[in-house]
Formats: sequence, structure tokens, C-alpha cells
Amino acid sequence: MQRRTFSLIVLLLGLHCLSFRLQAEGRAIPVTSRPLSTLLKNSIQSAPATVESLNRSQLSAQLNAQILRIPVKVGDVVSRGAVLVELDCRDAQLALELAQSRMKLAQHQLRRSQSLHKSKNVSEEILNQRQTDFELAQLAIKQNQLQVSRCRVTAPFDGVVVKRYAAEGELAVPGTRLLSLLDTERVEVVASVLLTQVDEVERAGQRWFEAQGARYALKLRAVVHDVNPRARNRILRFDFMDKKALPGTPGRLKWQAAQPVLPAEFLVRREEEMGVFILEKGRARFAPLAGAQEGRAVPVDWPPQTRIIIDGRFSLKDGDPVNDVTADPGR
Repeated sequence: MQRRTFSLIVLLLGLHCLSFRLQAEGRAIPVTSRPLSTLLKNSIQSAPATVESLNRSQLSAQLNAQILRIPVKVGDVVSRGAVLVELDCRDAQLALELAQSRMKLAQHQLRRSQSLHKSKNVSEEILNQRQTDFELAQLAIKQNQLQVSRCRVTAPFDGVVVKRYAAEGELAVPGTRLLSLLDTERVEVVASVLLTQVDEVERAGQRWFEAQGARYALKLRAVVHDVNPRARNRILRFDFMDKKALPGTPGRLKWQAAQPVLPAEFLVRREEEMGVFILEKGRARFAPLAGAQEGRAVPVDWPPQTRIIIDGRFSLKDGDPVNDVTADPGR
């Protein structure tokens, strides 16, 4: 293997020396070429990305009560409506029962007043007061039912528990933080893409998120028009098309360019421009490629039969006479 590599290096050096000598003599330089169609490849590009939840809730207590039970742990995935925290509900339950008793009394007094009003033994004012008392008793019941419902803190959406702030046995008051929950349904992939790649992503035939060996199909939702002046990048946000990764999952945004690309190994630099040498009527013509960067593949939309010079390209100048010595020029 080492001997073959050494022989190849010697051969290339010999070709370079021959090229320079032929250039000096004004004679045609031997080169090989291939059709552009045989060099182009489907390009898969990537950029760093992560899954971001659109909803992070800090759940808090809404009444004075002791914390009886917290049946979930950090990292647990829960469904909407699942019980996350149970509070001591005895005081709230007693208040509800008292309100129910008062409503029964108010209802009895209202009915009695209505009966007496028909025989004109009760004034209109007293009847109205009894009606008001009954309505207030009904509102008190609704208020106390609401307090009883707050004894059980449930998940407002499908999510994952990311932090616990309280412990069982502690006394909670309205506003006491209990735990933090991340939405696992309303999530997006957020990627940081170079400015030069934004158009590629928008035109890409396929886009997906890769993380932990899994692949998730994506749909571009938005290009955030806030350019980072240092990194010269732009934030892109994507919706999952089918299955979803969990919030916080790091990975890579990947996309297949809509247009095939020419691998970077065939590019050469002449002055300040990157491009390739094209075989054209016995001469080498340097063709710059807009946006080409050293070490990166570049999209090319030339005719597929365009002949790209391969061997001998590094020593060429624009307009040099060349002799295509490709074994099978049609390939």
C-alpha cells in the first residue's frame, strides 16, 4: 500500500513537471476529464439543532393546605389530567359542606317567603332579600367547589416533569411553587443555520432531525429574521410532521439539497475565486463557481455533458492548450 502511494505521488510530481515544461514551450498539456454528470452527488448538509417546548409551566398551589403526596418524579412523562400533587382537602371540604347547609336553609326560607307573599303576609322587600340570600348561597357553593378541585393539582397538558420545588408534608399557600412541567406535544426543532445555507434549507427536498439514532421528518415553519452579527447565522424553526422527540433533545438538522453538488475535491483556487477547469475546444477554461468555499461541496447547474478537467488541473492557467488523454473520453 505504501509503495503504491509513493508511486502515485511520483507520478503526479512527474505530471506537474511535464505540465510546467509544456506550458513554457507553448505545447498542449496532457489532462484527463470526466462529464459533470458523473461527478455530481446528492448533498446532505447539517446544522446543530435542539428540540424546544413552546410551553413550560410552573404549577403553584392555589389554597392554604398541607402537601399530602407528590406521586411524580423529575423526568416522568405524564398525560394531561394526571394527578401531580395532592393537598390536604379537609378544610376546603368542610367549607363546602357548610356552604351546602346554608344554601338549603336559604332555599327553605325563599320557598316559605314565596308562599307567604302570595297571601300578602310578606312584603316584596323581604321576598327579594330571600331571593338574594339564596343566590349568594349558590355562589358560595361554586366558590367552595372550586377550592376543593384545587386540592388536586393535575397536568394541564401532556408533558415531562423537569423540576420539583416542594416536598410532601410542607405547608403550601397560594403561589407556592410545586413543580415545573414541559409540554411534550407543542414542541419545535430550533436550528442555527449559516446565512449561505438558508436558501438551501428552504428549497430542500427533504428535511429531518436526527438524535440518538432516530430520525424525525420536519416541516419548515419560520425563518427568524434576526441575524447574529458575529456568527452570521439565522435561526430556523421546524414543526414535526409525525413522531416527536422530547423537549431538550440535542441533535442535528439535516437536509438533502434540491440541487446536486460537485464535491470539494474537484475545486481549485485561482486568485480570489474558487472554481473548476472545463475542457473547451482543446483549451482549459477556468469557470468560477459563485458561493464556492474551500473544503465544501457546491451546487452546479451546468449541462451534464460539460467536461471537467481532473488530472492536471492544479498546474493549469485559464486558456492553456490541453490534450485530453482520458482512456475512455465518453465516460
